[in-house]
Amino acid sequence: MVEFESNPNVLADEQFIMEQAKILSDIKQQLETRRKEEATVEGELKNLSESKVLLERIKAEQVNSLRQLRAQKNGEIKRLYGNLSRLKKSQDEVVRMKTGFFRGISRKEREQKEAEIAQSISDQQREVEMVTLDVRAAQEKLQDDYEKKRTPVLERVKGFQKKIDEMETDGSLEERWFACEAFADAVNSFLQRKAYQSKKQQ
Repeated sequence: MVEFESNPNVLADEQFIMEQAKILSDIKQQLETRRKEEATVEGELKNLSESKVLLERIKAEQVNSLRQLRAQKNGEIKRLYGNLSRLKKSQDEVVRMKTGFFRGISRKEREQKEAEIAQSISDQQREVEMVTLDVRAAQEKLQDDYEKKRTPVLERVKGFQKKIDEMETDGSLEERWFACEAFADAVNSFLQRKAYQSKKQQ
């Protein structure tokens, strides 16, 4: 532009000077804004790193919670199955008992013992089912809590990554291209005005 304006045949008019000043001012402002945004890349990288660490911590907490829940469930179910095994053994012993006057146990007592043991077995089996259902509900709650913690952090990670990707690409090329096009339009408009004024004077 300096070379164009320094040409002795070019006498820039006021409109051209104003258009040129506005184009230069706009591109300087856009490039300054972009420079400030690029300066924030370091901050965004730090935010991204912190968010990734938080995401890993949330995942580790989830894995640890699930491990504890499984250990608790396995211990509880092992205890209940042990009780069931003892009860079934007792039931087998009662079933094999011989009844009679000389045996020390009546048929009625044996049947009553069998019924009590059968009821205890049924209660233990129901307790196993309840523990299994409780564990399943606890696992679902843990998964829901995990997703509630994880989702916003994951969205932040994606946002930071997108910002960083945008800042790392040189978007100023497009802005500078538009500025060059605006300068070309201003020069063409100036030359047309100059040609029109020249014809008008003749």
